[in-house]
Amino acid sequence: MRAFLTTLVALVLLFDIAIASADDWKEFKASEGNFKVLVPAEPEFEFTQMLLPDEMGRLDQYAYSSLGKSEAVKELPLFTSYQVVFSHLTALRLKTAKPDQILIDDRDESIQSTKAERGQDTKLEVVKDRAIVLAKYPGRELEFKVYENGKLTLIWRSRTYVVENRLYGLLVIKDPNDDNDKFTQKFFDSFSLLGPAPTGDPTKLASYGFNVKLPGEVIHTVARCTNGTAKALENARLNVFLVELDLDTLNYTVMLHDFSDERIKSKGTDEILTEVGKALVKDVRGTLQSETKLALSGHPGRELNFTSKLSGKLTTYQWRIYVVGNRLYQVGIAREEKPINAVAAKKFFDSFELVKDLPAK
Repeated sequence: MRAFLTTLVALVLLFDIAIASADDWKEFKASEGNFKVLVPAEPEFEFTQMLLPDEMGRLDQYAYSSLGKSEAVKELPLFTSYQVVFSHLTALRLKTAKPDQILIDDRDESIQSTKAERGQDTKLEVVKDRAIVLAKYPGRELEFKVYENGKLTLIWRSRTYVVENRLYGLLVIKDPNDDNDKFTQKFFDSFSLLGPAPTGDPTKLASYGFNVKLPGEVIHTVARCTNGTAKALENARLNVFLVELDLDTLNYTVMLHDFSDERIKSKGTDEILTEVGKALVKDVRGTLQSETKLALSGHPGRELNFTSKLSGKLTTYQWRIYVVGNRLYQVGIAREEKPINAVAAKKFFDSFELVKDLPAK
């Protein structure tokens, strides 16, 4: 599904599970993906990260998975893979393609990539391809069968939806010996949103404790932090507010999350700022150019200037981090191939202010 790779942040939730009785299914809620769905087994969490082709940057994947043997046909190694995929569509993608076209592109890529992965002797038979909806949001349902050397080896069923700036995909990959669609339908029909998808309305930024002037349309998503930053931030979920400009080569970002009381007491703000700063630079395989102590309304902070070639191109970062009570704010600019405009940067950083101030610690 390379259409899913047009993202800055992607969440992949995988449920590799056996055929089970309907009574065994439980509701799973993913707050970072803003959805709930029924699954046959409690999923386990796994995080993976990879560099994307064509210098598209980095893909973060979050997986919840479990695997078991079929109870329906005990003598066969019969398994069904249930997957929910969530990804964040870039502003460029949304500007250059309407939702219906995004869905068609994803359909085409699903078919083409399946053929490419299985070789020249693979043939696909499309059984179903139709437009659908989830509430008011457009979607597409796809079903095809995969034949290798004339033998049916796999059945693919998927539903994909464009919800504001997010792309959701539900995928069921079935063994050809499994002709029971009851559980597939149960999985599809149980999927729903927990609430309206965040759209990053700047007028609502104050509800997160800050205001800032951003130079474009704001995308709001929720994601987990990664690598060294994950450890420094207690594997927390981040609220991310992002503006992408100049064909996604210039990004303005505000991120926030709350530490536990234990973390603040055991580490202290100065040690936390040092730890987070080092993790940010390390995670992009960057080179630190400078680090300066600063403050925001009496709350301690740091400004870091660093560079990275993680995406294959030189990226310059100007990043500020603040600890306000138990909350960490990250306010930053990333620019590919060109230097960051000093005047624009000053305007952005100076505009960041706290709305609901917390006692400095």
